[in-house]
Parts: sequence; structure tokens; C-alpha cells
Amino acid sequence: PLVLACQKGHESIARLLIEKGAKIDPEAIQEAASEGQAAIVELLFRAGADINNNRGGTTALILASEQGHVD
Repeated sequence: PLVLACQKGHESIARLLIEKGAKIDPEAIQEAASEGQAAIVELLFRAGADINNNRGGTTALILASEQGHVD
């Protein structure tokens, strides 16, 4: 559910899931970055997500920049 909320830009749902103890999978921050969800990326980062995780051979920063999301 957290990954889907991040991908779809549902910041309030992502925040609620994190507050309720959802595991922050590296895919969540990668999906948010890829979709240009800067506020969610920041939320995940502050919650302890590993911004440098290279799951799948790439990072959140690379995915965001490939899609032109400079924020």
C-alpha cells in the first residue's frame, strides 16, 4: 500500500501508513521519485528511507532525473 500511495502521489495516505508503522521499502522512494512526488520523497527520507539504495540497479535520484523531475 505504501508503494502505491507514493506512486500515485497520495501524501496524506503515505504519511498515515508511515505513522502506523508501515515498512519503508526502497521501492517506495524510487516510485515517488520517478513520478516526481518531491514532497513524498522528502517524507520518506525523513522517515528513514535509504535515498541511495540501488534496488534494480538504479537510485531514486537517477529515476527522478531520467523523468526530468528536478525538484
